[in-house]
Amino acid sequence: MNLSVKSFKNKSILFVAIVWALLVPSTLFELIGLPGIAISLLLMTFAVVICISNKVSITLYFLIILITIASFILIFKWSDVRYLVIPVSIGLSFLVIALLNGDGLNIFISISSRALLFILIGCWIGFVISLSTGGAEIKLFNVFGRDYFFYLTTFTVVKDNEFIRPSGIYLEPGHLIWILSSLLCIRRVRQNNLKMTVVLLLLGYITFSLAYIIFSAFFILSLLNIRNSLITFVIGILSFTAISFSPVGNYTQQYIYERFQSSNDGGAIKGDNRSFRLLNAYDILQDDPSVLVFGIKSRCYFEPDSCKQELGLYGENPLTPLVGLGAVNSIIYYYALFAILALAIRYKELSLMMAVGIVAIYAQQPINLQLGYSVWPLLLLHCMKKRILP
Repeated sequence: MNLSVKSFKNKSILFVAIVWALLVPSTLFELIGLPGIAISLLLMTFAVVICISNKVSITLYFLIILITIASFILIFKWSDVRYLVIPVSIGLSFLVIALLNGDGLNIFISISSRALLFILIGCWIGFVISLSTGGAEIKLFNVFGRDYFFYLTTFTVVKDNEFIRPSGIYLEPGHLIWILSSLLCIRRVRQNNLKMTVVLLLLGYITFSLAYIIFSAFFILSLLNIRNSLITFVIGILSFTAISFSPVGNYTQQYIYERFQSSNDGGAIKGDNRSFRLLNAYDILQDDPSVLVFGIKSRCYFEPDSCKQELGLYGENPLTPLVGLGAVNSIIYYYALFAILALAIRYKELSLMMAVGIVAIYAQQPINLQLGYSVWPLLLLHCMKKRILP
């Protein structure tokens, strides 16, 4: 497809979309000392100006105002203006999606795919560098109690001697997989080039993510409904098998085997670090019903390490948004998950297998309301609706 961006306005829309969806979620701005919220506010101002000239529906502005009002419930309750990140994150995502249509959306998907291809190749190179140098790295800073390392072509916070789990330009492997999985589903819904989709899918295994392995199983089942995809996938599997028998593959097999081994406490597999968090989140809701309305204290939400002794670990599970923000301010998160599943159940061409896989990713890593990340599930939902209601 020969796509071009002719007008300054269209180029501006693409600029805002790419920075918001790919760069704001990364750690690049933090590394150079620019706070993500400041970049987001600049992008939102730019997007609003473009929306005014594009005559975007007044309903969209009304929805953003409602989300802002809802955030003030928490601002007044906890005396913390940091909750304004919610309307900024959701509002800017709505504006970007409203502006991305036609060729603009196609170009955005194409640029995002190439960017993630570049990032994932960098992850593989960084992994090989780590193995060949015995784990030599550049330590950058400490974040959430963990050291952040740089391996020439990738960052990581997960390091065990020479073994690393690359995360590209993002904070951790799960965040990279979150964006990658969303893009893969968008490509499938819009029936973009299958070969690129399969290449991105296979390269994503470098994160050694248990959640991604589960997602990919569902996603592969959804691909098998597409004509000629089986041949393409078999070629991909043969390539992946060849890598598995290389020195890199030895570390891969060992790590994945260990992730699926049974642990000594409760019989859960070692790769499962979510179940006890889910149970603890449920206990928090049971112990204090007001959390359903107002969420936990703002200090505990924005600085979770400060409340480990008081609350324990409750993050990275489907109840995290409810515990952190209460029912009203987390409703967008649960609506997105429900709507993706509901549409896939109702319309066969959207693939229930794909929907189950991506909802599993969103449920175990609920960062839908964070800056930049929020655009991906909403964009997927938008593409699903456009597929059935052109």
